[in-house]
Amino acid sequence: MKKLPKNVDEQTKDRVEAIFEDVNSNFKAFGEALDLMRDVFKGEFLELGKKVDKNIELTDGLRLDVCGVGIRLDEINAEIQSMKNEIAELKMVLSKRADVDKVSNLEKRILKMENFLRVKFEASK
Repeated sequence: MKKLPKNVDEQTKDRVEAIFEDVNSNFKAFGEALDLMRDVFKGEFLELGKKVDKNIELTDGLRLDVCGVGIRLDEINAEIQSMKNEIAELKMVLSKRADVDKVSNLEKRILKMENFLRVKFEASK
């Protein structure tokens, strides 16, 4: 402790020393309270750290799941595109098939008309 100037009386010295002792004891009490708080919360902080680590693992797993979903969506998109191509091909085949059926129906009608006309022609002779 620093020495007080010589012109300070004894009563003032005693008061200053009492204040310093009080401040010193308050610092000791504060330090002890900090040690107590550290000990109390040490387990809490360890548990919190474990929870944070677990959450990091879970988010990493979710990130992998999301990547897997993205890849699966790409596969589904490719399948849909393939189906669209097949449908377009089927439409073309069906339209050709419909034309063939239509021509076939028209040929049948023409044959019926020819037969009808032949019968009429022969009947008129």
